[in-house]
Amino acid sequence: MVSWLQRQDFFSQYFVLIEDGCYWTDPIFLESKDDRIPSDLLQSQEAEAVFRSYVHILRLEHRKIEYAFCVLFCVLCVLLIYHKN
Repeated sequence: MVSWLQRQDFFSQYFVLIEDGCYWTDPIFLESKDDRIPSDLLQSQEAEAVFRSYVHILRLEHRKIEYAFCVLFCVLCVLLIYHKN
């Protein structure tokens, strides 16, 4: 997930790369006016859990849309069959 995000054009807009040997808890970062998210946090278990939860929600929404489309398609088929008779 992190490597995919790092390849995106928007990555530097929302995330800041922390150099090796430095931590986001270092005073230089904590006192900075930069409000971007340290990329280190993306590799935490909490970030992975949030990501997986979000993907789950997206999948559920996708299924709802597919179901609604199927129902609409079935209704249209029934109407067409009824209209022919």
